[in-house]
Amino acid sequence: MKVWPGFWNLPGGDEVGAYMLFRCVVCHFEVQFDDVEIHATRGPNCVCVRCFHRETNSEKTLDKRSREEWERFVNAIEGTY
Repeated sequence: MKVWPGFWNLPGGDEVGAYMLFRCVVCHFEVQFDDVEIHATRGPNCVCVRCFHRETNSEKTLDKRSREEWERFVNAIEGTY
C-alpha cells in the first residue's frame, strides 16, 4: 500500500508507516502527516494542529463532564498497551 503523499516517503518506503516526520516551525516538535495543519510545498516544515489552533485562538476545550469521561477512558485502557 502506497503512503500518501508519495514524494514525502522515505526511499523504498512503499509499506505503511514508512514515511518521514514533519517538524513544526512553531513548537519544533516532530509530527506525523495527519497532525499537520499547514505544510510547506517542499521539505519537512509545517505548522502542527496544536500550534495552529493556539495561534489563531480557535482552540476548543472539553467541558468538565466530558473531560472526566475522557480521563476514565484513558485510565481504563492504560494497562492494555
